[in-house]
Amino acid sequence: MAADIEVDRYARGPAENLTVIAYAKEARTGLQFPIEWTVQYGKGRVFVSTYGHVWANDPDPKGMHCAAFQTSMVRALKWLAHRDFDPAPPKDFPSPDAISLRPWPVEPAASPAG
Repeated sequence: MAADIEVDRYARGPAENLTVIAYAKEARTGLQFPIEWTVQYGKGRVFVSTYGHVWANDPDPKGMHCAAFQTSMVRALKWLAHRDFDPAPPKDFPSPDAISLRPWPVEPAASPAG
């Protein structure tokens, strides 16, 4: 489960040479639509996600607190940069039945005395 995900129904354009990473169920129809995918573009890599929308009238969007969004975004950035990442889910990763929200912004760790 993820907090505040937007499902783009019936996207336009050719869906060619895509690798779909995640799907979400559209509430009205019950149909599954891709919400994250990758595609090669020349020598480059492209990652597309519908996670993490920020609207002008929402100063503290729930989606930014979502452990699924935060984990996915960090892993995608590492993948785009050809960096390794730990494939194990974090302890607070959401379950199929419940979202998991983190404090945001993350409080910096206290500096050691001395």
